[in-house]
Amino acid sequence: MAAAPANKTSARELQYGRVERVLRERIMRGELHPGQRLVRRTLARELGVSPIPVIEALRRLEQDGLVEHAPNIGARVRPLTVETLVDDFVLREAIESQVARLLVGRLGPKQVDDLYREADDLDAAMRRKTRTGGDGMTMHARFHQELARLTGREVLVREEERIWSMRFIHFAWISGTLVSPVPKGWHRRLVAAIAAGDEREADEAARVHVRYPSTDPDQMTAAVRDALDELQKNGWRA
Repeated sequence: MAAAPANKTSARELQYGRVERVLRERIMRGELHPGQRLVRRTLARELGVSPIPVIEALRRLEQDGLVEHAPNIGARVRPLTVETLVDDFVLREAIESQVARLLVGRLGPKQVDDLYREADDLDAAMRRKTRTGGDGMTMHARFHQELARLTGREVLVREEERIWSMRFIHFAWISGTLVSPVPKGWHRRLVAAIAAGDEREADEAARVHVRYPSTDPDQMTAAVRDALDELQKNGWRA
């Protein structure tokens, strides 16, 4: 059987990628909320495509933890629970503390200055405490993803992107702005600890950063529950 022409293959992949990107953005913005069914034919009609690109997009999103298939329901946006969010925090702490250690001694003056500027912009956005995060949510995710990228370790980049492209992005915004507002200059402090040149200090700063507002496991779980309740009250929109 002859292979499909390269231009047709490329066109198909572009369509698959477009559908995946649109659905991913709708989930991240909360337009498709946790637990919501994802009916393939309905989504295909809305996006003006056949069901096949939707099926492929849902498969890819399931690999990234955004979508799951449930018995008698089919595809749905992966639900948020206290347990899964605490797991996300545990994984995030492991990754971001390692990122901080690896960045010590690796950054040049311009890179540090750029990170300070990005941190200041992000901290200002978070202190406005807006319920609708909008660009601030994306800025928050990109800041932490950029730190991972600067390590030069692709595995850390992939894992950081996976965490921040999951349902976690909405929760992190609500938690850090409304439920347990972060202190002034919160992300600048993290950059300063990395720039100070001490691996232990950078590691500890990253762990404190992720665990805020408490390093106590029970208090952390309670804070997660409060933020999740707030997100549910808000109709799953950050």
